[in-house]
Amino acid sequence: MRLIELNIKQMLKKWTTWLLFLFPVLLAVGAGGLIEKQGSEIRIPVVFVDKDNSNSSKLVVDRMKKQDLLDVSTATQKEAFRRLGQNKVDSVFIIEEGFEEKIKLEEREGVIKLVSTPSSLTYRIVRELVASEVTRLTSNAKAANRVIAIYDKRKIDIDKEEIWKDAYRYSDDQWEPEPLMTIQYKQEGEKFGNRETKGSFNSYLGLWSFSVLLLCFIMNEWVLKEQLLFSRMRTTYKGLTAYLYGKLGSQLLFLFGSAALSFGVLLYFHHITMNIKVLVSMIIFSLFSSMLSMFMASFIRSSGNYYLLSFLVVMMISAFGGSFFPLSDFSPFLGHISAWMPQSLFVKASFAHEYYYSFSAFIIGISVILWGGTVWKIQKQKR
Repeated sequence: MRLIELNIKQMLKKWTTWLLFLFPVLLAVGAGGLIEKQGSEIRIPVVFVDKDNSNSSKLVVDRMKKQDLLDVSTATQKEAFRRLGQNKVDSVFIIEEGFEEKIKLEEREGVIKLVSTPSSLTYRIVRELVASEVTRLTSNAKAANRVIAIYDKRKIDIDKEEIWKDAYRYSDDQWEPEPLMTIQYKQEGEKFGNRETKGSFNSYLGLWSFSVLLLCFIMNEWVLKEQLLFSRMRTTYKGLTAYLYGKLGSQLLFLFGSAALSFGVLLYFHHITMNIKVLVSMIIFSLFSSMLSMFMASFIRSSGNYYLLSFLVVMMISAFGGSFFPLSDFSPFLGHISAWMPQSLFVKASFAHEYYYSFSAFIIGISVILWGGTVWKIQKQKR
């Protein structure tokens, strides 16, 4: 405890310590807001080719134009492919002839053709949006056909066309403001809708994780600079191990305090909701980042190599962990990789997941192993 106290006092005397202490929250609040604003302004350009030119096909196009995520235009097939070839649009949707008739027959396969370039990363998103609209129309038609079938079975004389339209409109109204059977989940007092249970991305926490990881690699350069000091510490009364634990304790207090400050500031500005699991996850991530950077520093002798490798590791963990953007929107495979990264505990609403506690324990266990490896490596260095 004495060593930890001395290290903390030395750290507080330096103005750079205060700058590093505030670095994560300043980057998260400053750049996070900018990313969120730009993200809301970015729209995916798509073009529709309406070969059917029916009321149903026009309805699909009109509804897609109301999607905030899409920038929808219409064109002929030749013009649409020209824009796609010039990368002016992300995807082309071709509404085939007979679209409305197939919808009335409850057929949804092959009614709309999607054409995109191999470089497109968002075709899955736009495909699901259009597919959901086609599902809506076919569901309405199925409900209307069912009503007509009931009347036919009971041999009731009706105006089938009018009844069909009324049943269709009634079914369509059930999709507003959202479809029936939408499940609202509750997890320990927190309310999660469909989007949140899938893991809604938080750009503020994402950038915070990136800044903390970067901060730890910067702070732990001391392992390289103090290699000569380690030999002398072996001859002291408390020894090298006590010195290392003193360094570790002061750094973790620093990081945990910075995490608590960041949590409070983000909560104050309503960038996150009050959930103690978020704070705990931020602390666990700080622990992991510190142990990982210290472990790597113990195996490297050159500062140049250390910073080069640190940059690569920080960018790789941040990118694959979803610190900058949600990878699941681009590929389910990348989404699975992201779910196994330590920042997935708080960057998304993963604290509502049933494996939160076991995954948290796993990250802590990995951190302990990394710390053990660090102590072993430093003690095995030549005296």
